[in-house]
This record gives sequence, structure tokens and C-alpha cells, in this order.
Amino acid sequence: MLKLSYLRSAEELRKAAPQWDALWQRSEVSAPFARAEFGAQWLTHFRPDAAFYGLVVEEDETFLAALPLVGRRSSKWTACGGMPSNAWGLCGDLLLDAAADESAVLDLLVEGLNEVPWPLLCLAPVAYEAPRWQALLAAARGRGLDSMAVFSQRVGQVQIDGRWDDYQAQWSGNHRRHIRKAFRRAKQSGNLSLAVYTQPAAQLPTLLRRACEIEDRSWKGAAGTSILRAPTLFDWYLGQAGRMADLGHLQLTFLKQDDRSIAFEYGCRAKGAYYSTKVGYDGAYAALSPGQLLRAMLLEEFFGSGDVRLVDFWGPLTDATAKWATRDYAVGKLLIAPRRFVSRLALAGYAAARPCWRRLRSCLSSSTNVGWDQRACEHRPTIFEASGVGHEGMGRTSPKA
Repeated sequence: MLKLSYLRSAEELRKAAPQWDALWQRSEVSAPFARAEFGAQWLTHFRPDAAFYGLVVEEDETFLAALPLVGRRSSKWTACGGMPSNAWGLCGDLLLDAAADESAVLDLLVEGLNEVPWPLLCLAPVAYEAPRWQALLAAARGRGLDSMAVFSQRVGQVQIDGRWDDYQAQWSGNHRRHIRKAFRRAKQSGNLSLAVYTQPAAQLPTLLRRACEIEDRSWKGAAGTSILRAPTLFDWYLGQAGRMADLGHLQLTFLKQDDRSIAFEYGCRAKGAYYSTKVGYDGAYAALSPGQLLRAMLLEEFFGSGDVRLVDFWGPLTDATAKWATRDYAVGKLLIAPRRFVSRLALAGYAAARPCWRRLRSCLSSSTNVGWDQRACEHRPTIFEASGVGHEGMGRTSPKA
């Protein structure tokens, strides 16, 4: 018989790690950050005093669905339930057993969403076009919960399939020429090599600090946004990297010119996928395009080894990553209102106010840069579908030629 239960603390989440992680293994989610330990780490480091609800649907002590929620604020005055995620760690996702009775399991999970104490759920960032999230939205609609999907960005991926030469042939001519020139320039100054660490053990603090020092010598250091400019962040990454290594997910890669490390990538691997979570380079070597060289050499290794089938850039699709991507997917936030008057009112208010706020920002930007543009301020109403899903800017994953 299906049963809904709640994990109420990081300690309870850690105790349930065997069942939680077994569900992660059976789910379509491959990012290891969705495992119990990383959610518990995030809660302990960033929100130790926040209310936590780990929703679990189980049968005979086997988890069939799980969703971690933590209390946070959507504004100065409004509390909401969200994911254990921020700019330094995306540690939450919807886990769903692919072999379970999807309809029955998600109906029960939605009832759990309806009972949490927050007036509104703001789940971000989520790949809301993925089957698991679409199934949750359908279940919410069927149970009378209003919801809305808001597009934020697209994330690039590289499908590791076929030969390296065939993949290179898909690049634009400008990109191929740039990479060839970058390799020639770099090799004129010294020998290039990759140093890859997956089980660094006692070396990990030294290696991670080396990576952070490289980042600090880039524009991030000058801007005060590097990890070393916020000492507690180094402790966070060190703890995460240590557990990644223990669980067999860590991959810390350095690009070296002779004996000097000039770029790094902090990534992780799981279930045939590789996630590029942080990249940095030494600003003194910027003319050599060290980040792009590291990317090229690492991808060539993946094509040659055959043990990685997908690379996910784990961040907004930019010019730097779009050059490499073979496909992309949409990421955004889902707003779900429990069956309460105040919740539905809050979601309807958000849906009505958001277009106005976006137009206002557009007007202010236009008036600042090129003068007042009356057309940018014309009222264009959007439709909010009560007891359904309001879609804003939703796209479809489209493989690139």
C-alpha cells in the first residue's frame, strides 16, 4: 500500500539515504547532486534553521517518489517552499521510480504538496519539460492545484556519440579555426597536458585550493566574486568534493602548460553523464583561450573512452558553451499553489504582475539607453489558466546540426 511520509531534517534525510539513493538510481535523474547526502549538506551549510519537508511516497519501505522542499522567501514579505538550491549548489530534484504506477504515486505526492505549510511553492531551477516534471504538473492539475511554469534559460549538452572527428565537423568554421589557432599558440609556449583527479584523498584540499587560486587570478578575483573571496564557500566546496570523491562522482581536471596549471574544471560523473559545474582559468594566460583548450581536450578524451555518453554544462547557455553544444533544454521555475484561497490569490497575482514588471523594466532600460519607446510599454495581457498550467516562454529541446 502506498504511503506518504515526510523527512523533517538533514539528519533524517541522511538516515534515509539508502532508500533515497536507490530511488535516484532507478529514476531518470543522473545528476548526483540529487542524492541524499548533498541535499543534507546544503541544508546544514546554507539553511540550518529553515523548515524542511522531504516528501516521500513509499511502499513496503521502498521509496517510489521523493521531492525535497525547504522554507525560503520569494520576496521580503512572502514565504514559500523551494528547492535546496542556490548559486553554489543545485541539490534538489524530483525523483520518480520509472517502474512505479506513476499516476497513483504522483497523486499522493501532490496531496503532500497541498499539505505543506507554505502558501506557495516556487521550485527552481527545474528542467520543467522533462517527463517527470510534466507528469507532476498533470497530477497537480488533476487534483485541483493551480500551477505555472516560467522559463529562465536553456542549458547546453553534448551527446557523446560517434567519432571525435565527426563531432568536430559539426562545429562552425569560426570555432574550428579558433581552436586550431589556440592550440598552435599554446604549444609554441610549452607542452599542454591534462591532469585528472577522481580519488585525490589527502590531496583534495591542496588540489581544490589550487583550482580556487586559478579562479582568483581571473576576472572573478578582481570583481570579488571568486570562491576565495568568501572563505565559507571554500569549506562548502571542499565538503561537497570530499563526498563526491567518496561516492565515486568527482572529477577535478587541470590544464597544464609544462608544469603550471593554467585552467581547471570542477565536475562530476554519474550514470554515464558528466556535469561541468565550475570552470576557471588564469587571467595571465587569457590570450591562449585556456578554458576552451581544456574543454576541447576533455571532450576528446570522452569521445575516446566511451564511458561518458552525455556532457551537461550545468548552467546558462552562453556563447562559450553554445559553440560546443549539440542540443539544449529549458530550465525555469514552477509555481504551485495549494488548494487554499490565499495561495491561489498569490499565484494569480504573480501571473498578472509579472508581464507588467517585465514591461516596466523594458521601458526603464529603453529610456536609459535609447530613449522612451512607447511600443515597449503597450499592454499585452497574458492568459493565466486557473487549475492548470500557465506557460511563459516554454521551448522545446532542439538538437543542433
